[in-house]
Amino acid sequence: MPTKFDEDIYAVYISGPISKRKEEEARPHFKQVQTLIERGEGDRFAYNPMDFKKRDSWEDYMRDGIAALVDSDAILMLDGWQDSRGACLERTIAFELNIPIYYEKDTPWDSSVN
Repeated sequence: MPTKFDEDIYAVYISGPISKRKEEEARPHFKQVQTLIERGEGDRFAYNPMDFKKRDSWEDYMRDGIAALVDSDAILMLDGWQDSRGACLERTIAFELNIPIYYEKDTPWDSSVN
């Protein structure tokens, strides 16, 4: 995968595990990635699902997320996405709609790359 977003990508949806993580762990991770996307090259906006309106059910959160996803130019899959039912669904939707899929482990800020 590319190590940076293509030039024609403006809006990026951040997807990753949320419900099985502690909020105090997930929220800063999503916020850090959002900041890196928005401060990177180009004039980009990141949809951060951790900032969406509070909902009563997982299904309602997913409706909001999917609406933002289909409005995006790309999706960024955070590490651990494979263990998240919601992130897997979002990736499938992105794939089927030909929305470019990027992965955190392949980005310049990947902390596992030395």
